[in-house]
Amino acid sequence: MKKHTLGFLTVAIILQTVFAINLYGEETGIHNTINILIKDQKFDEAGKTAREYIEKHPDDAEGHCSLACVFRNRALKSGMKFDSAAAGIKEGESGSFEITKDNISNIMGQTSFYDREEYKKAEELYFKLISTHPGYRNAYYNLLNDYVKMGEFDNYFKVIHLYIHNLKDEKDSLPPLQNFFSKLYKDKYYDQGLKLLSLMVENYPDAIEAKSDMGAIYVQRGEIDKAKTIFGEVSKFLPKDTINLKNYYLTLLLTKDFTNARNVKESLEKLEPDETHHLYDRIFLSILLKKEYQSLVAEYLRRRKLETNDTEKDFWYQTANEVSHYEKLETKESVGIFEQYMVQLQKAEYTGLALIIANIIENMQLTSNALIVQAMIYDQYKYYDQTILYLDKIKKQRETDPLIMSEYDLNWNYGRNHYYARKYDLAKDYFIANQKSNPNDAKINYFLGKCYVFLGKTNEAKKLFEINSKMNDKDQMYYINYSITELKNLEVR
Repeated sequence: MKKHTLGFLTVAIILQTVFAINLYGEETGIHNTINILIKDQKFDEAGKTAREYIEKHPDDAEGHCSLACVFRNRALKSGMKFDSAAAGIKEGESGSFEITKDNISNIMGQTSFYDREEYKKAEELYFKLISTHPGYRNAYYNLLNDYVKMGEFDNYFKVIHLYIHNLKDEKDSLPPLQNFFSKLYKDKYYDQGLKLLSLMVENYPDAIEAKSDMGAIYVQRGEIDKAKTIFGEVSKFLPKDTINLKNYYLTLLLTKDFTNARNVKESLEKLEPDETHHLYDRIFLSILLKKEYQSLVAEYLRRRKLETNDTEKDFWYQTANEVSHYEKLETKESVGIFEQYMVQLQKAEYTGLALIIANIIENMQLTSNALIVQAMIYDQYKYYDQTILYLDKIKKQRETDPLIMSEYDLNWNYGRNHYYARKYDLAKDYFIANQKSNPNDAKINYFLGKCYVFLGKTNEAKKLFEINSKMNDKDQMYYINYSITELKNLEVR
């Protein structure tokens, strides 16, 4: 199995490939000389030096690439970005705002961009270099880095296809693609990342880990069932791949497949015998599945005692010890203990454990806290169907506990989840209910307006965006400005 570098992402999803470092290749010879001049902003001198080198060495790829890099860096401009909403200023208007050390990074910041017309000179040279020296990688790397920056993904994949066509038979051609995927993932270009992974799996028979990373993409998109299927398939080919198994375990928990989750935990414990947290998880999974757990508790306490200097203050030791006696307590007292664990673990982002314990509680006695925690976890993972299922349970729970969630917040959560699940006709009804009770909630007006846009009811959408455009509430400025932008977009149509 290949050695992985772990990069922890959203809560418990782990990527197979390392986060991207910029791939620019080695800076040697003429390239190093030119880069020093570029860093000093001496573009004319750099261009002259590169051309003189090319005249003497017309077949040297480094010389042609160094000239392209002169044009590339000359085309790179710097500027300041300004977030008018963060400053409390309405889109298209001017105004004053207070700058503090706490808000300045949100309001203003440096940015860079390419002058597209000027960049064409570099672009032409890079493509010419790829045609004459297909094995020279800097040309691919620079174009790929730049196309991501410019958001030009048609051009990006044009280069990817050239790279694979020209270099896929070289042994070390896969790692750079993995690196570029990591960059797409980090920048949240999930659709493009999935496309790149598909090309890797299609063209590199040994890229099993790339298929596992497809599962990570599906998790980020809220497609948990797809992710679970992929992680499960990869586990058959790579049964000792702990990264894939940990991701598989998370999706099994999210889909309430607790029996298989327990089996995967056992596998992880064998692969990572020094990681006692696997044993801790198995204790609670065994309680949930009504399996024998006392021997697991005894073993965990023995091992944990060797790991900590003060068992009296150790959360893990104390909770494992306490849970071993829960069956002797009254149900209400046991539920209270489990709820305390669940809330602490959820706040500390131990999502899997919090979900297991929430299900233990739900099996013992339905409580508002267990419902809220599960709804929050599913919402966090964009698992819309499960979130809505728990919103239904919360709605039912309001009959006996009206304080669990206000009707306004319930409508907002229903509407938002249906909206992101692209069920706009369902979403709008919940937003309408809130809009009637509070017509000045810019957030509700915006989302309801967007529903109407997607449903083809542009006149209704315009009315809501216009309501927001007339507001001047700094606390709601993001949705006010979003609405102004939407109005402009509708006028163009």
